[in-house]
Amino acid sequence: MKFFYGDHALRLDLIAKTKEIVAAKDYLMTFSPMAKNEFTYCSLLNAYCKNLMKDEALALFKLMDELKLIHSDLPLNDLMQLYLKLGQFEKVLEIIDELNRRNIPRSNYTYGFLL
Repeated sequence: MKFFYGDHALRLDLIAKTKEIVAAKDYLMTFSPMAKNEFTYCSLLNAYCKNLMKDEALALFKLMDELKLIHSDLPLNDLMQLYLKLGQFEKVLEIIDELNRRNIPRSNYTYGFLL
């Protein structure tokens, strides 16, 4: 069966939810370089953020940035969600500044954080 990139991201998300995040990361490492894209990395980033794995989330975000895979507000929204759960509200403001610096348009989901 041939998987598309979105399929990989969805499967990665399901593995993170049903098994362990380590298993999801291991699964990501089996991908071809082309399949390691914004969608698949965002799926793992989301899992890290939901599980309050701050160090792993920030390291992955840095890697995504180095690979120039940040094209939307999705990974930044995940980081905002992480910081809100950790009670680090000043970091949320830094993420909003980062959105402005990168000229990334905000989605309705992002505006929800601002309200």
